[in-house]
Amino acid sequence: MFITAKQYNLLQGFYAHCYCVYHDNVIADFGFWASQLDSSGVPWSVQNTVAVTAEDKGSISLYLRTHLAKKDIRVH
Repeated sequence: MFITAKQYNLLQGFYAHCYCVYHDNVIADFGFWASQLDSSGVPWSVQNTVAVTAEDKGSISLYLRTHLAKKDIRVH
């Protein structure tokens, strides 16, 4: 699966938001991110992959691009 650079940039923000919600007690605003990602055509499966990745506190040690590549999601 391929995503665009613009979609990847949004996913980086979404990952950071999810990570902070899960690990730093930041107030969740998932509605905002769902709207942004949906309107940019990011598949729901990719959104879910990013959210699940952020649940793992150790995920911060790798670039998001690396996590996505492991799931065969590439930036085109």
